[in-house]
Amino acid sequence: MADTAGVAEFLWNDWISPRQKNILCNDFQDEQLAQGILIFLAGMHDIGKATPIFQIRLPSSFGVLSDIIVENGLDLPKVSSSSQKTLHALAGQVLFSNWIKNKLKDSSNTKFDPLAVIIGGHHGVPPTHNDILNLKDDVKRLGANEWNDVRLELTSLIEAKANLETKWDKIKELKITQVSQVLLSGLVIVADWVASTKELFPLVELGNPVVFCSDRVKYGWERLSLSKPWVPDIDETDVDKKLRRVFGMQEARPIQSAAFQVAHEMDSTGMMIIEAPMGEGKTEAALLAAEILAFRAGASGCMVALPTQATSNAMFDRLHAWLLKLPQKADSNFSTKHSVMLQHGKFWFNPTFQDLFTNNLDAPVAVGVDEGVPDEGVSTVQPYVSSWTVGRKKAALADFTVGTIDQLLFLSLKSRHLVLRHLGVSKKVVIVDEVHAYDAYMSVYLMRTIQWLGAYGVPVILLSATLSSQQRKNLLDAYKAYEQAKLKNNSEKSQRPATAWRKQDVAVDHDIPDHNFIPEAPYPRVTYFKNNQINVSSVQSSGRSLDVSIKCIPDSDEDLIRLLSEYLADGGCVLIIRNTVKRAQDTADHLRKIFCDDVFLIHSRFTIGDRQRKEQELLQMFSARYLEKKRPFRKIVVATQVLEQSLDLDFDLLVTDLCPIDLLLQRIGRLHRHANTYRPQKLHTPICLIAGVKDLDASPPMPVSGSKRVYGEYPLYVTLLLLRHIINEGSIIRLPQDISNLIEKGYNEDLTGLNIPDSWEISIQNAKSQHDKSRELLIARAKTYMLSKPDMPGNSILGWVAEGVTEGEENRIGFAQVRDTEEALEVILLMRDNQGNLHPVSSDERISSLVLEDQINSIEVVTAIASCSLQLPTWVLKGNNIILLIAELEKNFFEKWQSNSLLSGQLLLILDLNLAIELIGYEFVYSYSNGLSIKESNGNL
Repeated sequence: MADTAGVAEFLWNDWISPRQKNILCNDFQDEQLAQGILIFLAGMHDIGKATPIFQIRLPSSFGVLSDIIVENGLDLPKVSSSSQKTLHALAGQVLFSNWIKNKLKDSSNTKFDPLAVIIGGHHGVPPTHNDILNLKDDVKRLGANEWNDVRLELTSLIEAKANLETKWDKIKELKITQVSQVLLSGLVIVADWVASTKELFPLVELGNPVVFCSDRVKYGWERLSLSKPWVPDIDETDVDKKLRRVFGMQEARPIQSAAFQVAHEMDSTGMMIIEAPMGEGKTEAALLAAEILAFRAGASGCMVALPTQATSNAMFDRLHAWLLKLPQKADSNFSTKHSVMLQHGKFWFNPTFQDLFTNNLDAPVAVGVDEGVPDEGVSTVQPYVSSWTVGRKKAALADFTVGTIDQLLFLSLKSRHLVLRHLGVSKKVVIVDEVHAYDAYMSVYLMRTIQWLGAYGVPVILLSATLSSQQRKNLLDAYKAYEQAKLKNNSEKSQRPATAWRKQDVAVDHDIPDHNFIPEAPYPRVTYFKNNQINVSSVQSSGRSLDVSIKCIPDSDEDLIRLLSEYLADGGCVLIIRNTVKRAQDTADHLRKIFCDDVFLIHSRFTIGDRQRKEQELLQMFSARYLEKKRPFRKIVVATQVLEQSLDLDFDLLVTDLCPIDLLLQRIGRLHRHANTYRPQKLHTPICLIAGVKDLDASPPMPVSGSKRVYGEYPLYVTLLLLRHIINEGSIIRLPQDISNLIEKGYNEDLTGLNIPDSWEISIQNAKSQHDKSRELLIARAKTYMLSKPDMPGNSILGWVAEGVTEGEENRIGFAQVRDTEEALEVILLMRDNQGNLHPVSSDERISSLVLEDQINSIEVVTAIASCSLQLPTWVLKGNNIILLIAELEKNFFEKWQSNSLLSGQLLLILDLNLAIELIGYEFVYSYSNGLSIKESNGNL
């Protein structure tokens, strides 16, 4: 308890962000009081262990401790088995409540819950009201008389350490917000975990107690080596100079200049929405703004959330490069090293992260810093991986994090230790890329997450090329929901009669407020809060403009081959995006018959290692970061949605399956992305060919079944209507001029402006009706495990995550709550040769040549095996198939592999020498060119 109180003091002084301190100081109206409360609660967290119901649970090997307890006059009575299950955290909450009520002679039932619950929830789950009531009904289990004396003595020591002896009368009048309760809960858990680490705080011998030993705590804290809060250096006022210094860009584009200026002017604890065409440098604009907002708002880090693991990997590399060149305050009071973390399930396989972890663990990373030092005497950030934050529950606590959108949306999913995620994110600036890309199900979690970010005052930067006005309005409303609710609640309280004063403790069901006026501005634009009002700034175009020729083509391989042969006669680079893996594989197979090795296939059904190698190949061929590399004379890249957005890839020609209009525009964003790129004469102007429709002359045309399964009929019909109008008007989409108009028409609920032909009317209405019903069901289902809204000050977080999932994203059910996905199954692919030896399945010969044994002694071998994992498609797992398949795969079991965190519990799919196997009526075949193909054993797909 003493160690935990001491660590809490260091957390306050050296770790939490100024913004988080400000939240707590506002609630407690005094910095010393806020700090004292944290120290007191941290010290009191285990007071529930000073009870007979906890002490009788000591293992028999600790009998000497029981003897000491009895010798000192404390009884250890026998209690029922149900009593033994009483958690010491719950007991501690009840004991604190009883103590404070006696001290202040105040019998209020719930007044002190906002503080007591922090003790009760220090194992990650705040108790419920029923938990408290059940224990209060039998307080004898907590011990009386001498036990009370021991607890009073401990409490007095902690109270004195926290300097709170005379301050409780003031504290009882305060209305502690839920955001403060969550922050305090997270800090107490962190302090507890740090103080419980034996390497930092060695056990002491019996009879030699250590109470509030400052040297002991200082020693443990310094060995932990957590970095102090990041304090950026924002003295640079010339945006062009800043971009050259940090990003190597010669001149700021208009959207970057606008974001830089707005970040200086907007409400520091507010939201900025950047809307600009693909390839305009929104990421750099966001990072520029994040640095400024972090300084102004007192944030001490940054989180970037993206749609996929692939985009997260690419962004992690960019963030790492940014940090190495990012100037910050160079002073003994500030830290130059700051922890970084890649947040997704396969973070270990990112090469940049691997290098940081294995070569620079808990040490500043200096590689490349010399190149990034802007001026003599100015320090730059030194990113490093802290071993303490490499873990699912603590990853969010790193200073700078990049991850999939799931990692942000988990803020709104009821799960154990959720407070740690809130603690980590609330100290940062949050950037969300491709904010338009999330369906109705995920959007429910996104809006709730933004409500909580608004309650914390976290600066939020949202990026999109294709955002509708309604989406923009919903996001702005969500961010201000908590603030508006407090204003409404205060207004209602001021109008209540004096006899109704008790109603102030009743939770208010505050809906998202409605901003009656949101200024309009031409696209591109930056929307933001200034003086608590919405402002919209139109941004001058960068001058980069594309007139993209749009053509609908028959959905046949023969027609595609004919067109590509014509367009690629003089060379060129083509991107073909199919909506399903099966269509992508079939297309690649047919094209290889004519174009041979010029065909390159990538999709989600390659192993992690093979897919990352393919992604790197693509970046080297088509990214601006590798312009010194020679662009292929001719290349046909066939892909699924994995290349749809957030990746800086440039192609001469696009062939795409029909998809929703915003995604179509995103795909078009891969066309002619880089200036000064040589293009063959036939592809000198950008062309987009749209396939995926069975009969172009039908009324209405019918999208192929795979596309309907992925997106539903209605959004595809809307795109067809928009394309019909575009083709009638000249078959040109002008970027960026047409983006805003197309998005508004595509997402207009009443279909205004689509000019629906009479022959289409019934099909469109039926599809829309089905679409609306499905959307309502998704929204209702999304709310099952969703966290409640931030409640009014004075209401506690009792029952905060009740009925939630047990371990968040570790649990497949938890993952399913923030994405509308069916149950998936991950397997590791291995191959058994003719001699019976096992090998990893990998396109890297160094990996595939490894001979695997039941005992693994090398981290390199473990990593090689784990890199051979992939997810099986959900359609294979329908009905009873998943049970049958797991039963088959569980036969491939190596006991000694289970002790390794990367391999434990993994299912092994062992293929033959031809990389094939038949199981449960399906044939599974893997190839390095096609990935995993699956068909029924009788030949049907």
